[in-house]
Amino acid sequence: MKEKTGEKWEAIKENEKIQGAVTNVKETAGKVAEKVGETKENLKTKVGETREKIGEKVSEKWEKAKENEKFAKVVEKTGETYEKGKEKVGAAYEKTKEKTGEVYEKAKERTTEVYEKGKEKLGDTKKKAEEIWQSGKGKIVKIKHKIGEEGWLRGNAKETLLAREDAALKWKDIKIRGAEEISVAARNEYTTAYFIEQGTLLQWSFRVQEKDIGFGVRVRKMQDFGGSVEEDILPVEKFDNADTVEGSWIADEDRTIVLVFDNKYSILRSKTVAYLVGTTKPTAEEAEGVGESAAEPAASGDAE
Repeated sequence: MKEKTGEKWEAIKENEKIQGAVTNVKETAGKVAEKVGETKENLKTKVGETREKIGEKVSEKWEKAKENEKFAKVVEKTGETYEKGKEKVGAAYEKTKEKTGEVYEKAKERTTEVYEKGKEKLGDTKKKAEEIWQSGKGKIVKIKHKIGEEGWLRGNAKETLLAREDAALKWKDIKIRGAEEISVAARNEYTTAYFIEQGTLLQWSFRVQEKDIGFGVRVRKMQDFGGSVEEDILPVEKFDNADTVEGSWIADEDRTIVLVFDNKYSILRSKTVAYLVGTTKPTAEEAEGVGESAAEPAASGDAE
């Protein structure tokens, strides 16, 4: 079979007709390839020429448009509009700037006026408060006296503050209005208020167990529209644990007096304070001149 097939294949190859057909196929394929190459080149050339023609045409139209009188007027009009708009915006900006400056100056002037009035009013209030303290012959003194640990008995301020013989005698005829040992928390203040009739002497004594405590005196006033306001007649001052602090004030008229123990300046430490507050009738000598504005504050200082 193999030999027979080989012989037939050789016979086919030698056949002239078949060989001619193969040659024709090869030649036709070469011509087709050549034709396709020529077509490709022609298309490439044509596309390039078309692009150049389009570019030239656009340029020509743009040049004509630029030369066109109407187009030139539009451009000119646009320029004028831009300049006018720029000028208008500039004028508006200047006016706004000027207006803002006027508003600022008026606001500044008004603020200064309000500040000055407030400052003046605050000054008057402070002056009046100082006058209340002075007219009541207010005084405060520090007395050097040691208190042992046994003297600090929780809830028994009298034993703490009346341990001195002279203190016990001084308070013998005074009506006690308040006697407490208190703990004033850090960043807080403790206040205690008393209504005092005109001509009555208010007396107090206090001591802090450790470190120091701020102390001040305020007067409470009712406001016309309701509520009340407190004003310092003795600004808060610090007193340390080395002293027993005593003070007094005679009411120049019926008033509500507020005693302040201030520990707001302490961030972490609470303070234990013992205090006594009482009222009595002043002696004729003590009451003399009460209600009159003093030229200088009543004397205060240290005592042994």
